Amino acid sequence: MKLTDNILDQLIAEQMRLNEDLSPEALDTVLKALQGKSFEPIKKRTQDGWIGSGEPGRQAAFDLLKKMDDPDDELTPEDFEYMLRNVDDLTTDHQSRLVAIKKSPSASDNLKAHAIAVLNAIDAVSIEKSKERQSITQPAIRTAAAAYGKFNDEATTLIKNLFPSGGNIVTRIKKLSDISTLFFQAAAGDNRALETLSAKDNRVFLNEIMIMDYFAEISKSMDSGSGGYVFEYFLALLTGGNVAGKETGPAGGMGAVDFRTANNTAGSAKWYKKASGIHQATGGFNDGESVDYIVGLKKQGGEQELKPSRGTAEPEKITSVDIYYFRVVRKGDKFHMYRLTQQGEMTSGYRLLKPNAEGKLVFDRYLDNKTYLATIKVAKVRTQSFRDMLDQAVSSEVTSIKRTVLNLFKGFFDSLDEAAINSKKYVSSGDLEDGTSTLAALDSADDNFKQLATQLGDTVWNRQLVKENNQKITEEILDKLIEEVILTK
Repeated sequence: MKLTDNILDQLIAEQMRLNEDLSPEALDTVLKALQGKSFEPIKKRTQDGWIGSGEPGRQAAFDLLKKMDDPDDELTPEDFEYMLRNVDDLTTDHQSRLVAIKKSPSASDNLKAHAIAVLNAIDAVSIEKSKERQSITQPAIRTAAAAYGKFNDEATTLIKNLFPSGGNIVTRIKKLSDISTLFFQAAAGDNRALETLSAKDNRVFLNEIMIMDYFAEISKSMDSGSGGYVFEYFLALLTGGNVAGKETGPAGGMGAVDFRTANNTAGSAKWYKKASGIHQATGGFNDGESVDYIVGLKKQGGEQELKPSRGTAEPEKITSVDIYYFRVVRKGDKFHMYRLTQQGEMTSGYRLLKPNAEGKLVFDRYLDNKTYLATIKVAKVRTQSFRDMLDQAVSSEVTSIKRTVLNLFKGFFDSLDEAAINSKKYVSSGDLEDGTSTLAALDSADDNFKQLATQLGDTVWNRQLVKENNQKITEEILDKLIEEVILTK
């Protein structure tokens, strides 16, 4: 029977039970299925009918894939087995070469079977990871209130502590890039990054995780359709402003402004897979008003960064976002675009933009090294989450204290989530087991929080001293709290 794409898809779907990698049982099942579709080692690209002359990418595919496992001068079933066992190591370049085999009219069915199995494994691992929690705190994102400059109560404190000296949107995005790059490099085992992370103040470390949690949720938990709306929410939060997507332009339609910063500077957010079809209707601009554009291009691997023509629309595969920044000012019927200097400042000169036949300004061609601002990392590889990257960043002995802090921080929020879930189940069902699980989770959260506070150099009182029947705190209770604090000094 011919091994078609559909049969391979069904095989992978039925047999792969996935976590961060293929389970041993699932992997054995797939490999056994492929044994019946083995092929002789391929020592040159035209051997065994693989990729006939004139087919694009034949040399590149052969050169890259043959090196996955020894011997590295020929392509063998063992190369594909290595790929199945190490899905996290595969880049988009590997994937494109596998697609070339899958689509080749001259490749043998057996060779295609191996390529299809690896391609399906990449997708399956990414999808399974997307079902998991992506961030540590999983912050609530409420876009409606953001139109009035209202964000989560903790967000104002977080932004104030992260940016004590203020700064504009450019400096704040660059700081996010620095934070995420440090996490990424530490996860990769870079010694300098590990030393820097180890020396970082614990409270600063947690603040940086919490702001990155917002960006990780937007990038990896939101589908591509809603991601753009939530991106403008994040930029408004980051600058202490408000979402302005409902503002109308002078022509009466949708305005060019998506958000406003704390000083009322107009901004427009663009959230795209790649630099294609990025535009703005000219009727959305107010005459004389500057609009700062923040364009995020989503990537699924370091090999795609700084390449505007490459990217992904699938949130589960996003590893980083390239940020581009430029300013557009309408002056009468003319539109001026200002780029960045090497120092990240706006240029004094400008480029005159001409609307297309549909009355739109098209920005695709202007996303280049002159408008590039920074890259924000959200995962080490496309089959992992932001949480995974943080775990890897503190896995070294050098960062053992940070590992303790992170585990307590995760334990606290995970326990709170478990308590919330079980309490709702208990209210709905009345099952005492759910009620008991709620109390156990709250106790776990309490324990994690007290240990975390100790790591932060703080003293917390025993919450049992505070009456649980919502009575007002009396002078006697306050005396007991003060006494305990004194005795624990």
